Amino acid sequence: MEKAMKVPIDPKKARGIYDSLSQIYDYLTLYEGGAKRRGLDAAGIEPGHRRVLEVGFGTGKILGKILEKNAGGETCGMELSPRMLRKARRRIAKIDASEGSHLLVADARHIPFRGGHFEIVFNSYMLDLMDYPVICAVLQEIKRVLEPGGHLVLVSLSKGEGWRSNMKAYEWLYGVSPSIFAGCRPLLLEPMVKDAGFCNIRREFLLAGRIMPSEIIYCEKPVG
Repeated sequence: MEKAMKVPIDPKKARGIYDSLSQIYDYLTLYEGGAKRRGLDAAGIEPGHRRVLEVGFGTGKILGKILEKNAGGETCGMELSPRMLRKARRRIAKIDASEGSHLLVADARHIPFRGGHFEIVFNSYMLDLMDYPVICAVLQEIKRVLEPGGHLVLVSLSKGEGWRSNMKAYEWLYGVSPSIFAGCRPLLLEPMVKDAGFCNIRREFLLAGRIMPSEIIYCEKPVG
């Protein structure tokens, strides 16, 4: 398996970067919207009976959509950046279903929920800023908090398909200065989730905003 490029940015520094970007983050990530919505559709969230967790919800744009889809259910979110969390709380306070939410600052390596609690976990454009061993630890934590048969949906930068989207230039620039891209670099997540013990894995490749190679991974925690 081809491992991801090494990440020289530790979680404490990453939190500082995203705290500082919180006010302009939505503008910087406009291209991600379509890929995130596509991933959310793949999650299959239905009203009223779901226990859903979003890991790394940023400013809460997708979290708000999860709340609307999961009206009457339990929607939880965790985020490393306190400033992102404050902005997300202001956003979702305007949603009628916001009383069904529980948001907290937490590190994805140590998810503060009991094992087997969630039916669905959603995560977008977060693992691509983590070092390979951290990704492995986060995937194990996600698997722990999913119920048997529970669904995980991941959206991430990808290495692309074909020479026009192979991300070689991006990776070169990342090697020069990772902070240029706020620490994010392309991944191939399918073998990682397989090694983490997930099953029924499906991958979809797309160009987010028609410019950024991205992938959506859908997988399940095995039953038994």
